[in-house]
Amino acid sequence: MNFDFLSSFLDLFSSKRLLFDYVIWDVDGTLYDDHAPDRLGERNLFSYSKRLGEFDADSLQFWKLYPELISLMKKIPKNRQGIITNGYPQVQNDKLTILGVHDLVNPDLIFSSYGVAQDILMADDHPMQVFAMRNGEYGIDNIVLETQKPKGYMFSLLKEKIGDASVVYIGNRWYDVAAANRAAVPCIYMADHCALFEREDPVFDGRLKTYAQIHKGDIPALENLLFKKSHL
Repeated sequence: MNFDFLSSFLDLFSSKRLLFDYVIWDVDGTLYDDHAPDRLGERNLFSYSKRLGEFDADSLQFWKLYPELISLMKKIPKNRQGIITNGYPQVQNDKLTILGVHDLVNPDLIFSSYGVAQDILMADDHPMQVFAMRNGEYGIDNIVLETQKPKGYMFSLLKEKIGDASVVYIGNRWYDVAAANRAAVPCIYMADHCALFEREDPVFDGRLKTYAQIHKGDIPALENLLFKKSHL
């Protein structure tokens, strides 16, 4: 029996249905592994630098997507896929380009803490401009304290855009879960299952709630959570 033919024939009568209207991703540690102790200095620079152009080719080659992630992201329609991340907007856009996924997400659904803080600061009149002044200092960093995770502000902006549509967020830090919880958005937690993180992580002691927990980089498990196989 030709099993390859049989498998292809059966695939014609089955498909995978996305369980959520929108899938929103964190970047650092979720789209790529940011927890490599032997390259800790470069990891921190890549996560927080304002100028990615300073990296040489050897450094940039280290930052790779988790295996199978691009294939998974391609199964999700671009207009239904976005990003919520702390950091600077241009840096995060550069990271998406370097990682090869920038064209897979909806540009209208990319939120960064400094990006939305800048919009607040530049608006003619915005109620959150009151946060620009703290401790006698005026600036965007003060607003970022209110827009970045674990605050839920960026999730509120997302929900304004998508209305009552269903959405899931995928992150790898407790503050990803905390921000999603504040906005009543289910969160899939790509966790570091080790003793150190379990002692310090409020997810593990039940203070924060997740839709599901998987090990960091377990893309097959993530796909099973996002899709349901249906038969025609």
